[in-house]
Amino acid sequence: MNYNVFKRTLAGVMAVLCVAAYMPANVGTGGILTKMAITASARGGNVVASGNCGAGENSSSVTWTLYEDGTLEITGTGDMANYEKNRPEWWSRLDSLDSIKAIVICEGVTSIGNVAFYGCRSLTSVTIPKSVTNIGEGAFYECVSLTSVTIPKSVTNIGMAAFAGCSTLTSVTIPESVTSIGEGAFYGCNELSDVYCYANPEELVWDKIQDNGMNNACFKPNKGTNIHVKKDWLDKYTTKFATTVNATFVGDLSVPEFSSASVTLTDGFGLNFYVDGVDSTTAADYKVKFSGKCDEDGTEVQLNEKDGKFFVTANINAKDIKEEITATLYKNGTATDTTLTYSVDNYLNNAIDSGYDKTLFMLKATQLYGHAADEYFNNEDNGISQGISDYMSMSEITEDSLKETLSKKVENDNLPEDNKVSMVLNSKVKLRVYTPDLSDYREVTGLTPLTMGQNQEIEQFSVSGYTWVYRVLNNTASSQKNVNMAKALFAYMQAAENLNESGTSANGIDSAPDPYGEEKKVTISGVEYDYKEGMKWKDIAEKNGWTAEGTICNNANQFLAYGEYTPVSSENLIDNSLTYEWKSLD
Repeated sequence: MNYNVFKRTLAGVMAVLCVAAYMPANVGTGGILTKMAITASARGGNVVASGNCGAGENSSSVTWTLYEDGTLEITGTGDMANYEKNRPEWWSRLDSLDSIKAIVICEGVTSIGNVAFYGCRSLTSVTIPKSVTNIGEGAFYECVSLTSVTIPKSVTNIGMAAFAGCSTLTSVTIPESVTSIGEGAFYGCNELSDVYCYANPEELVWDKIQDNGMNNACFKPNKGTNIHVKKDWLDKYTTKFATTVNATFVGDLSVPEFSSASVTLTDGFGLNFYVDGVDSTTAADYKVKFSGKCDEDGTEVQLNEKDGKFFVTANINAKDIKEEITATLYKNGTATDTTLTYSVDNYLNNAIDSGYDKTLFMLKATQLYGHAADEYFNNEDNGISQGISDYMSMSEITEDSLKETLSKKVENDNLPEDNKVSMVLNSKVKLRVYTPDLSDYREVTGLTPLTMGQNQEIEQFSVSGYTWVYRVLNNTASSQKNVNMAKALFAYMQAAENLNESGTSANGIDSAPDPYGEEKKVTISGVEYDYKEGMKWKDIAEKNGWTAEGTICNNANQFLAYGEYTPVSSENLIDNSLTYEWKSLD
């Protein structure tokens, strides 16, 4: 659009609205309105005025309510009306637009109408929900008290002059979903210091004002506004927009996001969610809120750090191995759009499929134990009897060798037969010893798969988890459920012991199994990189900070690139013969 046309268009809209702004508040089409009454509302404040603001014939599908505290709330389902030659209803219903201090648009509203909030000069905060996909032309024109705005990841279009004249705006976040920014969207935003732009420059259309000299009135003078973009997109932004957007592009944007998960074996299961894109200076700004069957359900958890990696842990009971836990990243108390839903069973399945040797028995035994607990306590049919049979066959354990092993495990026990022993497995693992009349018990808590197989001193007795397994399996009256649970627990404890003897910890954060075994070096296109047997193409790319595009070749034949989850075989990695086109993930 020619700038003069752009300017005339806005001037025309403003003229109509300015006339409306100076009309007496009690004069409306069709008669004289009485002074507005203040009524109570379910929101907890007082309602000053309300009405409809939906698009077209569905005007009542979206409504507005102004509360006494200055909050203008937009609710309903669908698009807001566009206000160009007409005006929003609140213009004629309020004494002054200065009474609007905050705007809250509720989930369900899909579009912010053209010039909807033009001239709300006392507006200091705006809440835009994930349901909004379009911010109309001039929507926040001359909201001169608005200092910052975060646009959700649902918005694809920011209309012409949407934030024009927001003279105190200092910070804007543009999400990755945006593909169109209209002409003069930030015209007159002369104090806008930082724009955090996650939009893909390949897909983004950013209209310039046709009179390029006037375009310099967007953002701070002399390219003083920094538009922060991802490092890998800096060249593209500079090439595509440097001459049309009056700002300096800076490639320093990191995106906090969940990158991976792991499992810790404690007195239950710890499901660890790793967060990339934060460092020691920014981690304190972030927390993770969990939902699902875990100890932390509904609470926000601060990030932990180990070896430069930041993570949070959801603590889960073994019987809830299949339950999905959703982690949502919060920044300074506000939920972001960054979430990850995962379960312990998901992790174990993926890890087992990768087939790494040293921890394979531990992984399978952990899953067997969790499935047995799920079947025992939740009455799920996990086919646990067959699972136990398969595990024993894989481990070369027979019924006779099982009894022989158990006899050795309990030979130092001194618990009389009259004293009952039990394992608490439906929550955090506990080992209990009861008095002969079952009137009282003593217990030890905090048992990991390794320590539950070690002798514990309870009162004057020495006893372990193997004691309970031995008694269950040697009791002809034991139910099949108890037998299955005992065998699964035996496998879990023994796998932890074997793993520990091999020099690998089965406890703590380091218990998350290394999926790749011994590290090797591989030369790709003449450059040496880390590689471990069993890696997937996706893994080797992520480990070295790449994404892959192009065709893989070797000396013997040529073939198209495998899928990202396909294993990298040694035959693919002939020295100096593998060629691949890589680019950074950042």
